[in-house]
Amino acid sequence: MRVAESTAAPSASHRTFALLVGFALCIRLVAFLALQMWSCTAIETRCGLYHGWDDAAQYQAMAKGLVETGTFSAHTNVLKGGDQYEWHPVQDGHQITAHRLPGYPLFLWPLFGIFPEHYWAAFIAQAFVDALTCGFVFLISLNAFRHRRAAILASVLYAIDPIAIHYSQRLITETLFTFLVTVSLYLCVRSFQNQAWKSSALAGLGLGVATLVKPIALYFGAIPALCIALHGKRRPSKALRVGALLACTSLVLLPWMERNRQEFGHFKLSNAAGNTLCWQASSLDSQHFADDLAMCLGGSDWRYASKDPFEMSAAAKQRALQRIGQNFTQFSVKHIHGALKLHQPIAPEHWRTFDRPEVNTTPLARALETIEPFLRLVIHPIVLALAALGFLITLTRPRQRRYAVFFALTIGYFLGAVGILGFLADTARFRLPVIPLYMIFAATAAHWLLEHFTVFIHSKRQTT
Repeated sequence: MRVAESTAAPSASHRTFALLVGFALCIRLVAFLALQMWSCTAIETRCGLYHGWDDAAQYQAMAKGLVETGTFSAHTNVLKGGDQYEWHPVQDGHQITAHRLPGYPLFLWPLFGIFPEHYWAAFIAQAFVDALTCGFVFLISLNAFRHRRAAILASVLYAIDPIAIHYSQRLITETLFTFLVTVSLYLCVRSFQNQAWKSSALAGLGLGVATLVKPIALYFGAIPALCIALHGKRRPSKALRVGALLACTSLVLLPWMERNRQEFGHFKLSNAAGNTLCWQASSLDSQHFADDLAMCLGGSDWRYASKDPFEMSAAAKQRALQRIGQNFTQFSVKHIHGALKLHQPIAPEHWRTFDRPEVNTTPLARALETIEPFLRLVIHPIVLALAALGFLITLTRPRQRRYAVFFALTIGYFLGAVGILGFLADTARFRLPVIPLYMIFAATAAHWLLEHFTVFIHSKRQTT
């Protein structure tokens, strides 16, 4: 039976892929309708557009800058109140950023060009993108663990995940980034199987594009490269595949790094490292977080402290590392605790967007509000428990062990990069890139439990 499931005709897999994508898309469009997202015409919290850390405002500014000027700059009046947060003003009255990367603004660019001031177009596009992620969850599970039913279940679990649905209706990078990471993981799995350098090259391209959306993926390529290097005996082939993966990732990043060299004099991808480390170091003392963060970044006037954002970031990085070094044990414990805290059920106010009076009284919104506690308080803990069991099960199977280790390293990389930031509010976004892997492990465990339960029932019937 397993062989039949794993060797199903490609056309059947394509049909299943399309059906799962359609199922996930319908759920996201229902959320779009329930939240009446077409009524969002400005960056504001009540529409669910504006993020607490003003990410959405800055991505909107970059996308509008592309529409207006064809360059990665934003007119100062685009940003709310002329905010200079993480932006570097230049002589011609525009602002450019050393912190934000171009991937998400490029995604928004044609949408804002065709539908100016209509943010619903971005939400519809992200619904399609997240639905495709659901399809690739099916393909990853099918190729790695060879159980068709488990692969379908993994995809369905991702389709109904409230965190994934929520962020598909937010003007923020998470949906696009998760899609690109998931596609890259699928290409890595294919590379492990066919041992072809072309698959590795495609995986590298995917990781490069993902990194241009969020810099957290910058060093992730080392994990699939390590897995390629340690598996198999064909050394020349392994060297070629590792080289293709890393080279293609670098090729995607080089143009933006050259842009930063021309604009700022630094051949680097982003100045985000110093800022992120300051956030992590300041999280050691939650009561004085805001003051500690400002001092780490350069004082109360840190936004204007330097004309070179990369120098500012380097200085901030030194201050952050110094504080982390002075409190290394406390930081390590809290960093691990923060990574674990990312797994707790998210309070509804951190992800629910139907708090507008004109929306939350509609029958569809009330239906979602009724379902939400069940998804959050029942399904979520069960999925986490099944994911842990699924990991242990796949470790015991020699043909699946390498994928289990690869997926576990992937989860560890992304959660470890966040760590202590898990103590901050609205951190569900940091878990989103690895939710597909949790669903794959959970579905594998559910399939295993069902098989053993079926065997147990059958044996009981035979004995009676």
